[in-house]
Amino acid sequence: MKSSHSRLLRLIALFKLLKAALLIAVGVGALRLLHKDVAGTLEHWVELLKLDPNNHYIDTALEKASNITPDKIKELGLGSMIYARDSS
Repeated sequence: MKSSHSRLLRLIALFKLLKAALLIAVGVGALRLLHKDVAGTLEHWVELLKLDPNNHYIDTALEKASNITPDKIKELGLGSMIYARDSS
């Protein structure tokens, strides 16, 4: 009985660690985009991953990325890191 509780706690801890690491990676990635052309960077990744740029979802993402402001990027980056700290 104790070992199943111990495994469950370890699984929860691993999940929280991975979630925090992913949120930190998102935050760092967002902050690295601060003074760059976000839409251009996203278009580069679409080409690199050989995604269809005429796909409705890809097109919508590219359109939204072209309208994102540096303040929103900063909010996303810092918010992600704060959430990572508070969720662990």
